[in-house]
Amino acid sequence: SFRAALQSVARPAVISTRPANGESVTSYSPIEIAFSAPMDPATVLRSLRVSPAVEELGTYWETDGRTVQIYGALQPSTRYTMTLAATYSPAL
Repeated sequence: SFRAALQSVARPAVISTRPANGESVTSYSPIEIAFSAPMDPATVLRSLRVSPAVEELGTYWETDGRTVQIYGALQPSTRYTMTLAATYSPAL
């Protein structure tokens, strides 16, 4: 017979952002999101919403797969809201 014990791990979470919520950033500075585990970049991009929309939106992932830098043509003196829906997935 076969028997195995296992325990599932917690869903990956955002552990930090730079700038922090409500802080100001220059129009050419990247926004950084750090996760608690390596992520699937495609699912993170599909989950990300920026309002108002940002032209030339792009990303750069650190080699550990846990940190992404988001960049684009931010307009001066504009307040942006970034939302990450809970539909993102960890890397397999």
